[in-house]
Amino acid sequence: MSDEPNRLSPETLRGMLDAIEDEMSGRRAPEPPREASDEDTAFLFGGTKAELDAGDGAGQNRAYAVLWNRVLADAGMGEVLARMGVDLASFPEDTTAAAFRPDGRDVDIDLTVLLAEQFREAKAADERFEKATDRWRKTPGRVQGYVPGDAGSFRWSLLYRELFRPFWWSYASPEDANDRIMKAIGGAAAYMAVPHFIPADLALDVVTSTPPAREYRGELRLPARYVLVFHDGVPTPVVMGDDDTVDRFGENYIVSGETLVLGGILAAEEDGRISADGLGFIILGRRDSSGEYGWRAFPVPYGDHPAGRVLLNYAALLSWENWSAPPKVPSSPHGKEGTSNQIKRAARTPEAQAGGWHGVRVLDYRPPEPAPERPRGESGGRSLRYRSERRGHYKYRVRIGIRDEQDRLVGPVYGANAVEGVTFERVKKWFRRTNVREDLPERPGSTVYQVTEGVTREAEER
Repeated sequence: MSDEPNRLSPETLRGMLDAIEDEMSGRRAPEPPREASDEDTAFLFGGTKAELDAGDGAGQNRAYAVLWNRVLADAGMGEVLARMGVDLASFPEDTTAAAFRPDGRDVDIDLTVLLAEQFREAKAADERFEKATDRWRKTPGRVQGYVPGDAGSFRWSLLYRELFRPFWWSYASPEDANDRIMKAIGGAAAYMAVPHFIPADLALDVVTSTPPAREYRGELRLPARYVLVFHDGVPTPVVMGDDDTVDRFGENYIVSGETLVLGGILAAEEDGRISADGLGFIILGRRDSSGEYGWRAFPVPYGDHPAGRVLLNYAALLSWENWSAPPKVPSSPHGKEGTSNQIKRAARTPEAQAGGWHGVRVLDYRPPEPAPERPRGESGGRSLRYRSERRGHYKYRVRIGIRDEQDRLVGPVYGANAVEGVTFERVKKWFRRTNVREDLPERPGSTVYQVTEGVTREAEER
């Protein structure tokens, strides 16, 4: 494989989109590859195909290379390579080289295989946990109805079987080589990440929120080096916020009513910040030709395009909202810790399904104490005829009541007796999607999105 970095071109994107339909089931969909539309590239990267081609390819290359080399180091690949007499630090920082031939060896070393092997045992444990429950037998593939205990199923599906088999780097196209590297990064990052779950009633509000204002994005801090966020699927047209895309479902891979946003993977710098020029992963699910759902992680930049906004909203909630700690799974008197039988018994406990076994933190959203209502005066502006909906959004100096150990307010939040620092504090706060003037009728022709009930994903081992 060449040491020259490969840019994520529209051809690479098209290959990654095709892979949604075949990688989960291990079979090639019979239909020919489809072109990625401008709406698709705008959703993921914030520009049309022509704009991406004319953009800063070198900057994009560096971002991919930095992420690749960082994941290698964080996954312990330095020690693995040292045993082969290879120094990971000697790898060029601005390339995504994934195969090399050490001195004295007759065959290439595939870094993607070595990286996947670092998580083989964890993947096997997730498989045993998943298949121990009725949820596996009744709904082996899920894009809705998630519980925190599904974290293992989610990340297990991102570490593909093919990554454990050597890849023919010498014969691969640049697009296939890039696709392989991105799969390896996504799968490894998912297993290094601390899982966080967003309950179903909050997922739509989160992914469609207006992201935090630019001046506050530098204050975002992630709670861990890597974070996996997952939730029930939200159709991508809803995230786009453009009802006109409904008429173009048949033309697009990503901006389609059958393509769902299921979560993301975020990476932090040493101080917890997200890098301004770095990448995260958005996790998308899509039906294959047989009607089954598969998903994968797409590397995308943070920003004000749809996928970038989703990642920024995840980062903001991770920074500013409360997340409940995972419950403790009761120890079993039978079986050695980590054995197949012990995992299966643990999987059936309520604590494990609530996220205790995987260490899942759950978004614990509590709205602020309501401010006193102000009388509705004569505004002199245009009167509203229909109710309107305001997306989720952020405010940056919101009063929050201080509570005691019994979760009771220690004093008033508003009024003459409210004292900042004593009875309330000011924080950055997310507000859910709300209706403005609910007393008014709904606008005629409003679009309603709904995920089809009973969708399933390929049930074979992944």
